[in-house]
Amino acid sequence: MTVSSTPESPQSRQPAAPSSEPASWSPSPRHVESDSDTRRTEPPPPIAPPPVHSEPGLHLARHLSCLVVALVLTPAGIGLLAYGGNRYLLMLTEGRFEQDTRGIAALAGGGLVLLIVASLGAWSPIGPLLSGLVYGLAPAAVFLAVPEDAVDWVVDAPVVSTGVEAGTLALLATGGFLAVGATLVGSGFTAALRRG
Repeated sequence: MTVSSTPESPQSRQPAAPSSEPASWSPSPRHVESDSDTRRTEPPPPIAPPPVHSEPGLHLARHLSCLVVALVLTPAGIGLLAYGGNRYLLMLTEGRFEQDTRGIAALAGGGLVLLIVASLGAWSPIGPLLSGLVYGLAPAAVFLAVPEDAVDWVVDAPVVSTGVEAGTLALLATGGFLAVGATLVGSGFTAALRRG
């Protein structure tokens, strides 16, 4: 006796009974940041340094002392530059090309003195600012505006040797005073900006 197996037709299949229990839907889990996580990622608040209280008297004394030192040293530095430059100028006009020890010492000393004046801006910007205006930019402006009067003032100035007088006129004519004034004013202005 043979039993023939026939494939079931799609119509003969019984549909599955629907489940009486509703299907439960659960969202995908999300990462919820806890307070401890946010505290770990935030940087600590910056700690402000304690305020520095300076006495007004000391503050004023520092500015005044810097101003006095700058006003004394600046003309000395310019005078050394004028003296050393005049010695080398005379040597070139005479056709001599040799080293002049006094001229080199005067030029180096004048540059060093003006460097000290420019460095006073770290102490107080008033010194380089005013000395650059008084001894640099103002004489340069006067020479450009009324050169004859400026030359007369240099010639009639007391306690000025012939070498310093000629070197000063050369500095005026070649823009040396303008360069010194611009450098010192720039130094004082930069120091004032850094303090502000």
